Amino acid sequence: MSSVGDLDNTDVLDVLTRLVEKSLVVMEGESGRYRLLETVRQYAQERLSESGEEDEVRTQHLQFHVALVESAMPELVGPEQGAWLSRLDLERENILSAHAWCDRAHGGAETGLRLVYAVKLYWISRGLLGLGYRVTVEALSRAAHEPSSARCRALFGAGQLACFMGRYAEARRYLEESLTIARDIGDRRRIAAVLQPLGVASLAQGDAATARGYAAEALEMARELGNKRELATALNVLAAIHRVEGRLDVAEPLYENVVALARELGDRESIAIGLLNLAMASIGRGSSDRARELLLEALAIAEEIGSKQTGQSVLEVSAGLAA
Repeated sequence: MSSVGDLDNTDVLDVLTRLVEKSLVVMEGESGRYRLLETVRQYAQERLSESGEEDEVRTQHLQFHVALVESAMPELVGPEQGAWLSRLDLERENILSAHAWCDRAHGGAETGLRLVYAVKLYWISRGLLGLGYRVTVEALSRAAHEPSSARCRALFGAGQLACFMGRYAEARRYLEESLTIARDIGDRRRIAAVLQPLGVASLAQGDAATARGYAAEALEMARELGNKRELATALNVLAAIHRVEGRLDVAEPLYENVVALARELGDRESIAIGLLNLAMASIGRGSSDRARELLLEALAIAEEIGSKQTGQSVLEVSAGLAA
């Protein structure tokens, strides 16, 4: 077994070619990726452990996958999000392995917080809420309770995931701690971001007055920052409050604004979510034909990018409309 860094690119290609020829490595479909046979993988793991280089190799593996998910994060809210979701599908086991290694890696607590925050949108889009929530809580438990930017973001991720799972009390606890840190360190964009799911969780628990306060502050801050993404999300929360309280004539144009902003940003999933919410407002107003058109477009987008979470939500609303 060669030491880490001993092989250049030409050597790696030569070794890989010989392994494929001996059927020790298998190419997976059209992805261009290779995998070891399970027995070979286990043997290689044993040899790595015996070599004394496992810590170095596993740490490099961790660093690579943190860099990967951090580079993927902005792409998961853009026009290429479908391709990036598919790429992260292939890396899922590697990401989980990297997360586990944070228990032993030097600086692993902070690195682990970065990892779970960066991969959060992947868990949500793929509907892997329970898994995403578990690893995020593990990362938070591993790290010291110091008010760092990384902890603030990871708490935000845990709160968002808990909110999607309907665990609103837990969501508020994580989000309130995240908001406190964001205010303490003066991270205005994070403040605006955290206020939005806090509004959703508060509304879900029947605390509409608190939800309105969070939504109003988020909207004001998003406008001050000139951030269209945060503006769209804040408008979405405000529209949800009006819809739940029966003011559909107010909610509908707000949702339309959300969809317009999402289209401008090229965020396909946010477009689908906006269309879904607009469809629910249309159903409430008795506009069934329009609702069907909106739901069909939302479903087409969800299927295109492979968002299981949004696709499931669209199907649930569609079933209610059919009934």
